[in-house]
Amino acid sequence: MKKKQFAEVFKNAIQNHAAYIGVAIQTEGSSRPEIIINPIENFEEKLKYYRAAYDEDMVLVSAKGKKDIRIIAVAWGDSFADIEFQMMEERPDWKKVISEAIDKVVNRMLEQNPDISKSQREAWDAILEGYKEQLFLHRYSVSQQRFIVENAELYEEMFETCMNGNNEEFKEKFLHLSKELNNHA
Repeated sequence: MKKKQFAEVFKNAIQNHAAYIGVAIQTEGSSRPEIIINPIENFEEKLKYYRAAYDEDMVLVSAKGKKDIRIIAVAWGDSFADIEFQMMEERPDWKKVISEAIDKVVNRMLEQNPDISKSQREAWDAILEGYKEQLFLHRYSVSQQRFIVENAELYEEMFETCMNGNNEEFKEKFLHLSKELNNHA
């Protein structure tokens, strides 16, 4: 991470009125980085500190030659969970989670209906691809992305209900998930 990238994240956090900013610091000899969480009230002063204390490669200047201490990641959000989610090394992609849920439903439907016509299969694919497209058009907050990832099975259930043709139950599940997703905004 470079100092300019680091400062941009801080600036975005300030502009977006984020509640917290987290900084991941890797220290030589430690197996995992430590995460320092700062509240919005400290953003300006902390940015000044980090700019002064770290070089262009985000290595702690006062530790050079003694120990390698460096900032390896920075993220902002409205909860500690949002920051932790963003800093996960192998963070799941919410779009991939939705795509996989839809693909599972289609594959199950095909297994249960091996004699399905080509036009029916194309109709199923079109319906579910339409849902993917609609979901992917939205800009979701980190909290909402985390909600999607943590509730993949609920999305899969909703798509399954859609494909089984129960419109009322589908609407109910869709509205429930939409409401929960908005609560995480």
